[in-house]
Amino acid sequence: MPADPYRPPSCGNIPTLLFGLIGLLLAGAAPAQTAQRPATIAIASSLLPWAQEQQRRFAETNGVPIVLASGSTGKHYAQIIHGAPFDAWLAADSVRPAELHADGFGVAPPRTFAYGSLVLWQPSAEPNSLDWLTRPASGGRLSIANPALAPYGLAAEQTLRTMNLWSAWQARLVRGDNVAQAMHFVASGHADAGLIALSLLIRPGHALPTTATRIPPEWHAPIRHDALQLRRHPAASAFLEFLMKPAAQASLAEFGLQPANTVTHHE
Repeated sequence: MPADPYRPPSCGNIPTLLFGLIGLLLAGAAPAQTAQRPATIAIASSLLPWAQEQQRRFAETNGVPIVLASGSTGKHYAQIIHGAPFDAWLAADSVRPAELHADGFGVAPPRTFAYGSLVLWQPSAEPNSLDWLTRPASGGRLSIANPALAPYGLAAEQTLRTMNLWSAWQARLVRGDNVAQAMHFVASGHADAGLIALSLLIRPGHALPTTATRIPPEWHAPIRHDALQLRRHPAASAFLEFLMKPAAQASLAEFGLQPANTVTHHE
């Protein structure tokens, strides 16, 4: 026998009315709870100091918390492929976000939000000099991020290849999973110097320390930082838009980064 057609409950059917109202309220609450869930942003370790400042400003302006998960760009790439629950990704390169989007990840194409710079950091030498890189046989150890995982590691490799010193340094290299770990190896004394991100050394109101020297940008490919929104989440969308606003872009230089509209040596 076919089911009776649905009929709205009469005013006298109080239990049915109550259950119906409760159902509607719960149905309306579920999207609201989803919208209130903090967005989780995967972020390259070299970008963390700047992103933490933007995280704080965003929370003050919008009242919405953002969770940052830092690590190497290569590891984030693998985690996203295997279903890591990130809502957006701030990568230290442009290649892997583009690859992910081409493979169907992301709700919109990636876009560039910053550029990075590479420096030689040698805490025991003040002032520092790039001449140290030309003496691999001196017994010193050089720390770099893993070129297969981290864009700053790839830039370090390209720099040494430009200097025709990549092979000469092989026995004296200390590799970190990401550029922050490469910096830690130097700070802890496991390496004498490191090719690391400028953004890890400089802070608002402070000049580049004399223990660091910028690597000429033409010695390596541009270190372009792209953002990819992975899931539809209001807070993730708003945060990525926030990073492109003039105030956030202007703050990049204070953290050793360059704005997205920088054109020198990037084309």
